Amino acid sequence: MNSQLMNPILRLNWLGWSSDTLQLQNNGWDISAEQDVCQGILRVALRHKKAQVHGLSKMLTNLDYAMLSDYSYGTSSFPMIEVDLVHKLVINVMETHFDFEPVDAQPHITKMEKVSFDDLKIFRPVPAKEIVSDPMEVADLMEKILEMQSPKQKKLREKYRRENRQVATQVHAKIVSLVD
Repeated sequence: MNSQLMNPILRLNWLGWSSDTLQLQNNGWDISAEQDVCQGILRVALRHKKAQVHGLSKMLTNLDYAMLSDYSYGTSSFPMIEVDLVHKLVINVMETHFDFEPVDAQPHITKMEKVSFDDLKIFRPVPAKEIVSDPMEVADLMEKILEMQSPKQKKLREKYRRENRQVATQVHAKIVSLVD
């Protein structure tokens, strides 16, 4: 198991003045971030409600999030983020497509473990094919299918019985009848 730093302290700079996300939060600033870890993108928004001051950084790109969250590097490895501050920020938007989420700037360490990709349970069987049939024909269809499979079924069932094997089942098709 590895340790992972969550919410690393980010250094911010505007007009020659600098601070960091933890100091700002501790002094009444709200912090929000828009990020895409896979693409290495980060944008920070700030607000001090009482002072009616808002800030927005430029989009940072090509960030190595693994390095940023590795606390052994120390905060000096984090990039300085340039922020534009204004009084009562108003922006023109055609569509609201911001993906900002509130940030708790208090860093904390979490444990990270390695897991098998299969353990993530992100795959599921493809839906079975459907055969739509008249209700009166379902029994005939099943009889024909069972008749065709009978010799193979006996051999397969006997093989698994001899080997005392447990096998998973998968539905490949289902017969659906539409009833009025």
